Amino acid sequence: MENREIIVIVLVLLVVGALVYFIYFRDTSDNSNYPNYEAIGISKRIIDGDTFVVKIRKVLDPHKGVKSGMEKLRLAGVDTDELKQSEAAGKREKVENMSQAKYEETYFYKRALEAKKLLETFVPSGTKVYLDIDDLAFGRDSYRGYYGRLIVVAYVKREDKWINVNAKLINEEYSKMAESEYPISNKFCSEFNPYTWIDEGYIYK
Repeated sequence: MENREIIVIVLVLLVVGALVYFIYFRDTSDNSNYPNYEAIGISKRIIDGDTFVVKIRKVLDPHKGVKSGMEKLRLAGVDTDELKQSEAAGKREKVENMSQAKYEETYFYKRALEAKKLLETFVPSGTKVYLDIDDLAFGRDSYRGYYGRLIVVAYVKREDKWINVNAKLINEEYSKMAESEYPISNKFCSEFNPYTWIDEGYIYK
């Protein structure tokens, strides 16, 4: 093999290596203390305090059934109050026989509305989000809840700081309430322990 051919091959390998690095690792190279994430997307729409829609742009760690495109996400470990009376009725006996209009006069609805607004401040439409998929979640399918939503911990970057959106919701929405009223859900199988997010030493909040 001539020296010229060797040089060309080396240059091609260098270019390919640079492209791979740029595509797959540029989002983590600027911060040695970054959290684990397996997909990257752009937020599109907030549904309620613990559910929003993203367009997944890149899947870094393959998960069956998870691919680029629109996805409805459910924040792991978080369970905020419901905006719809029909959904709230399954959680709270006090509202079972209420109309939607009557429900909207309750404390529960007001908390649900506040949670939605809070989530909108963290991931407004167009925000780049980094997703840690719940490997132990299993509802309708792997990694999903019973309604087909992908179960995740969502991270955003503000300047040089990483923020766990799930932790922010739990800490800021109910920071002045009794622990029993925190919007924490730990009744489903999950790789995440939301109680670690209210620890003073947790760094991504």
